Amino acid sequence: MTTDNDSPTSETTKRSPAVVAIAIILVLSLLGGGGYVIYKLTNKTQRAPAFQVAKDAVAAIGSGNSAKLGDLSTSSGKVALVKITANDVKGLTFGGCKAFPGKDPTRLCVWSRPGGQLSMSVILLNKNWKVDAAEIGPAGLPPAGQPTGGTPPSS
Repeated sequence: MTTDNDSPTSETTKRSPAVVAIAIILVLSLLGGGGYVIYKLTNKTQRAPAFQVAKDAVAAIGSGNSAKLGDLSTSSGKVALVKITANDVKGLTFGGCKAFPGKDPTRLCVWSRPGGQLSMSVILLNKNWKVDAAEIGPAGLPPAGQPTGGTPPSS
């Protein structure tokens, strides 16, 4: 009696160990790279931008929170910030931050109001933005030769 179980022999394909190793490395690299991208997209511990640090410093001056000023500044920045009073920052309008050449990455942030201006230097230190210098002063000087008030020039 013959059975119909006779089928052609199936050949097994053999891959070289090098091809298998490359495939495994490729799959692991893709998984690792994808995991890194997901980590970066969901990482919530990123530093605050320079303008936000500067705005927080002005808010801390306005509220008199010297502990917050210490967190937001370098030692020289804190010395400059504590000299500025809450009345000095009343009515200031934020004008923005611009890149400024320096040893460390630096941003110069400016606030102004009629009769006054606050300039703040914010540097990148240990991956965090910190206020390094601050100065409050007059908004600006009129062009040369223009009267500033008082007695007009005599001719």
